[in-house]
Amino acid sequence: MHGGTHGGADRLVFSYAEGRRRGLSPGVLRGPTYGKPFRGIRTQGETDLDLTISAAAYLLPDGAGLTGWSALRVRGLPGDWVDGRGRGMQPLPVRVEAPPGTQPRLRPGLDVVRRDAAIELTEVAGLPVASAPVAWLTEIARTRDRVVAQVLTDAVLRFGLASAEDLAQLLAASAGRRGVRLARRALELADPWAESPRESEFRVYWVDTGLGRPLANQVVLDREGNFLGRTDLLDEAAGVAGEFNGAWHREGLQPWSDEVRLRGLRGIGLEVAVVGGPDLHRGGLGAKAAIRQTYALAARRPQFAPRWQLGARPPLPWQRHGPPRRP
Repeated sequence: MHGGTHGGADRLVFSYAEGRRRGLSPGVLRGPTYGKPFRGIRTQGETDLDLTISAAAYLLPDGAGLTGWSALRVRGLPGDWVDGRGRGMQPLPVRVEAPPGTQPRLRPGLDVVRRDAAIELTEVAGLPVASAPVAWLTEIARTRDRVVAQVLTDAVLRFGLASAEDLAQLLAASAGRRGVRLARRALELADPWAESPRESEFRVYWVDTGLGRPLANQVVLDREGNFLGRTDLLDEAAGVAGEFNGAWHREGLQPWSDEVRLRGLRGIGLEVAVVGGPDLHRGGLGAKAAIRQTYALAARRPQFAPRWQLGARPPLPWQRHGPPRRP
């Protein structure tokens, strides 16, 4: 089994039996002092998401490793993109890969992906993990959810865990496998400038309307080159923008700031669809209605030369800071 810590922290993962050998009493091991992410496993202190992943790795025999969302988290996807919960906010099981000849013990909270060949693993933060492309495709195949597929694809590219060429190469070598068609579609629509999972989801529903394929976080300037705003989504040809307003848009001066920005965008002839979280429910019905209405408004405008131009989009996180550290 793999043992140790996650991310260099001093919060150990150990078995109940190991705790007894250390001299800890059954009462202490069963009490609130130690976390209990899996049956027979203890953690030093409260078990958070990363420590739960470490505990899962502790359970694995040699040759097995983390995959899916679990591996992507270890490889550097931040918590606002991968938080260990599904779209219904239900906890996701930690996903692990097991090659032939290995028998990880099945436990609640652990999803074992059986492989028919040896697995190529690397050590990241002291844990055995599948490559980012393999973990990406595994998660898409496991969830079979097109929104999840788009969010993961945007995130992997945004944070530099893999390139579009890396993902395409894996898909080409995985023809016929479950999840490949869904992953291929997500890669076709990928936009690493999406800054949140909600923006990626909004874009999925926008494309569903058949009215256009917007790009994420375009910088809009007036004809003199003055900055007017950055739109969450923009179909430049149609002059239609989209904004997703999450909870933070209701805080402090943000509503006023948003309104000033919208005035500027509408003042140069852009039509803007503003949606919130409830608009993404039920397959994005509200978002799709807002997009259709906004395109209809744009179609009724008099034809004139565009009164805006696009500036350079900001560098991606991996371009600013480099990709997450990998061995």
